[in-house]
Amino acid sequence: MHRARHLLETSDLPVDRIATEIGLATGASLRQHLHAAIGVTPQAYRNTFRAHGGAPGALASPETPQNHPIE
Repeated sequence: MHRARHLLETSDLPVDRIATEIGLATGASLRQHLHAAIGVTPQAYRNTFRAHGGAPGALASPETPQNHPIE
């Protein structure tokens, strides 16, 4: 998931493309894996990351509440 998170943070690649880049068959698989790992969807991760001005690891902890980004 580290590579997927990096791609979400640094690119505008579609979720389906990121999934294939990391060896998953579909974007749906990536959504399931990322949600299980950190509790958010790829788009929510990307949006929160970008809302923080590109701070690496903005949602690095699974304990981070979905609606309460780290400041």
